[in-house]
Amino acid sequence: MVVSNCSQALLAGRAPFAGTTLIDTLEMVRSQTPEPPSLLNARVPRDLEVICLKCLEKEPRRRYQSALALAE
Repeated sequence: MVVSNCSQALLAGRAPFAGTTLIDTLEMVRSQTPEPPSLLNARVPRDLEVICLKCLEKEPRRRYQSALALAE
């Protein structure tokens, strides 16, 4: 999850979730779907956006199952 948060921040120019307090941020992570990076940066390639958003999926079974799976 850390890698996907960093990649989202690099692509979009900000973290996927940023509340005013730590509790707010954690609640956002738990309950909200991150915005696609392309909403903030239209130059983000669609394929890269799909990879980033898959890494941020709430359900573990919908994420890449390993770093190797992500690399492939």
